[in-house]
Amino acid sequence: MYTGNYSPEEINRIKKIIEIGESQKQIKQSFWDEINTPDVLKLKEKSDILRKDYWSINEKLREKIFIHNNNLSIYDSNYINLSIGICGSINSNLPDDIQELILISRERRDKYKSANDIYTKTLHKNIANLSLTVTPENSISMNSYGSTRWVFTEFYCSCKPFLILDICGCEVIVIQDIFPGKYCQTEYSITMSDLKNRSDYEIQTKKQNFLDNFRKELDPYGKNLHSAPFCKKPVPKPFENIYTLYAQTDSEEYGRTKRYLIIGCMTYEK
Repeated sequence: MYTGNYSPEEINRIKKIIEIGESQKQIKQSFWDEINTPDVLKLKEKSDILRKDYWSINEKLREKIFIHNNNLSIYDSNYINLSIGICGSINSNLPDDIQELILISRERRDKYKSANDIYTKTLHKNIANLSLTVTPENSISMNSYGSTRWVFTEFYCSCKPFLILDICGCEVIVIQDIFPGKYCQTEYSITMSDLKNRSDYEIQTKKQNFLDNFRKELDPYGKNLHSAPFCKKPVPKPFENIYTLYAQTDSEEYGRTKRYLIIGCMTYEK
């Protein structure tokens, strides 16, 4: 590492930043390896093959449509919308080869979508099940009452895989977003600022839609969501779905966030 004219304190700070970054990469890679079981990889392979089959026929269909639409106005009754490969009634006056490609394209899309849904659901289940490995040693417990920038900064710098975050009336289990790049968006997502907002009506509506689904995950555990004199043994529980949470650390500028995944909650038993 180039040290230049840095002071010993600055050098140590830079080294610490590099060490934390490497540790975070290792945590993400470890999780990614753990959730990609042989069954998941087989489902992904099948989904990828069906996706290629679908895009292959869809490209042929698009070429045919472009040629067919050449010199036609969009108001012409014979004009074909590109979305015809997904939905809409098929004009029986279209050339037979285009009608056939439309039907094949829709069939292959349905097969791909079905396979991809199965793959995604299985992958997400494996991610949620990571919560079963939470221990006091590999987690850090925080509350969301004050600055959540500080909370997520502490989580990042702790180099621990799990954050136990007291929010929404329970202790949720949070991990760093382990998907590479812009791999996927979960079905349910919210920003930390929206989750804590109590005044903006539009945000409240969005927040309520998120919480309606989120609280269904908590209903089965009732009073066991909090420690009590006769219920002190912590037991992590995976959620049916995983939830994307956008939050800031001290290193993010205004408007920028990091992605996290809420994968389960803590319960307490006798």
